Amino acid sequence: MKEILNISAQIDSLSKNKSIDFENESQKEDMMRFLQRNNYLNVISLKYLFASGQKRENNRFIHTYSS
Repeated sequence: MKEILNISAQIDSLSKNKSIDFENESQKEDMMRFLQRNNYLNVISLKYLFASGQKRENNRFIHTYSS
């Protein structure tokens, strides 16, 4: 069984495991409020919101992320 993470741990997981970079504390606070309204799985399933672009590959659209 997976460990249940609090909101701070969820934000850390997004940063470390999903390569979502927060430019400042304000963005982290915005994400904290977003996670309070939604759950972590909704964030991961909507990760395209954080994409920096989109490209077409093998007749599929692939979301790209700046590093």
